Amino acid sequence: MIPIDVITDLRHIRVEYVFDQRLPSAGFWDTTTRRWVIQIAATVQRKQQRVAVAREFKHVLDYHRATHLYLGNDLVSGRYEANRAAEYFAGQLLVPSRLLRRAWKAGLTTPEELSDHFVVPEVMIRQRLAETRLGPYASRTTYHRPLNLAVVSGRAV
Repeated sequence: MIPIDVITDLRHIRVEYVFDQRLPSAGFWDTTTRRWVIQIAATVQRKQQRVAVAREFKHVLDYHRATHLYLGNDLVSGRYEANRAAEYFAGQLLVPSRLLRRAWKAGLTTPEELSDHFVVPEVMIRQRLAETRLGPYASRTTYHRPLNLAVVSGRAV
């Protein structure tokens, strides 16, 4: 398991687990403390909380560049592209390909086992298995692909 501390221990990031949070997660810049605040719903499962922290962290990383990175097109908005990129980032961070292959070779071959091992939701494990072409998931089309902005936006970047 990749510890989420790689994000939560950063000095310019504060993660808060909030009981009355209406959204699964949210992020904002606190002008008083001069830190990014990532708020996570305390009522969601730990596996989902880890993904939410990683996803919100990607939005923090992209904050000043998001409008240039995720342009959108006639089919999808820039916000949708940014959310896809954040989900992909979370998967790569929390379930690295090398560690996924190692776990697979060690005998953890079901989404449930791998989900428990990496402490992420099974849906993320299925996605990562498809992306790394492991087991019965090898032939499935992946939902989250690295964005090729030149193709997505219809113009060179």
